Amino acid sequence: MVASPAHSTYRKTDPVPVLPGRPLPLKAEEHALLSLIGGNALPASSPWDAIGALADHHRLAAYLHASKERCGSGPGAPPANLAEGWASSYRQGTIENLQKRRAATLIARNLSALGIPCLAVKGLWLAEFAYATPGERPMRDVDILVPRSDALKAYRSLLVAGWDGPACSSDLFEPILASEAHLPPLVSTDGVVCELHVRPWALRPGLPANFTDALWQRALPHPVEPNLFYPSPTDTLLHLCVHAAYVHRFDNGPVLLTDVSTTIRRHKIDWSLFWAETERIGAVRGASLCLALATRWMGRTIDVPHPVPLDLVEAASALMVGSTVGRAEAAGLADVAAGWREGGGSIASIMKRRMARDVRNDVYTERDRLRLPRRAIAFVHALSNPLIRHDVGKLVELEEFLREP
Repeated sequence: MVASPAHSTYRKTDPVPVLPGRPLPLKAEEHALLSLIGGNALPASSPWDAIGALADHHRLAAYLHASKERCGSGPGAPPANLAEGWASSYRQGTIENLQKRRAATLIARNLSALGIPCLAVKGLWLAEFAYATPGERPMRDVDILVPRSDALKAYRSLLVAGWDGPACSSDLFEPILASEAHLPPLVSTDGVVCELHVRPWALRPGLPANFTDALWQRALPHPVEPNLFYPSPTDTLLHLCVHAAYVHRFDNGPVLLTDVSTTIRRHKIDWSLFWAETERIGAVRGASLCLALATRWMGRTIDVPHPVPLDLVEAASALMVGSTVGRAEAAGLADVAAGWREGGGSIASIMKRRMARDVRNDVYTERDRLRLPRRAIAFVHALSNPLIRHDVGKLVELEEFLREP
């Protein structure tokens, strides 16, 4: 259940709770947008212009069009000019996603000829197998997971096939392969961007352990394209939760809500496996929070093993739907604040300690040392911005919750 330290469970019809001593964390258009993607009708007096701008910012216009088409035009429908814009976004999204799907097929055939398996993750799977139509799910690029041992050969093969990217050298790429999630992006002749992944997320301080081997072991073949594989729905859901909560601290937007909701609605999730895996990699709290958000806004009543305070659900909602301007600086300041609580010391020593906290070992690299002065200057500028300072408090609260005991 999703609960405060005392009790309480979210239901779709619950109002946003106003907590004692805390301002309502959501602006009117933010609350309206989250309600809208959850299938709730809005009054005609809603701030539609602001809602439309926010939907565009978070790449939700195509989904809102498809949702509106399914529900029909009744009370609470958006103004005609906004609806037309959403329809245009949906048409364009459909064309672009079909381009990306074709690119993924060509990549898989190219690499299959070399004996390299391909696993299409995140947006490719979601657009084809979770959402009702391919155009609803926004995709910036094509994410293809390949075995680390084959990554350089795969990258060189795509360069030869006409994709544009940096020259593939072991000196440049081996450090990337050691800890990053993917190699530098490749761009096709028709503008499709591909990221060749070697793991679902990077090896970083504070991130859960990777489950790359398990992802491959449970991979499923594409029903039509024999050279392309996809993760299981259960593994996709876990990937979504880790990506949103730990990698992005929810600054990748409310598309998380539609991703989670559509995945759960259309597929059977092995919940025993899901929670066993989150326990194994250290992601129980982040997954619990993501599913609490889906319960709050999408009407999905999902039992979670770790109780999630209501005020944290609201703070995460605000981080998810708010502006991403200055979010990197706010995250850095939140790291410093959390580090001070952990052990004190100078800002430099705290930053060094936080940057060296790795899921596998404690490594403070030369690259990290070179980043310190640049980050410190950015933090000083960020302190003068009240909006960023406001986000810091929410991020510190989130950071403390996510830290596994």
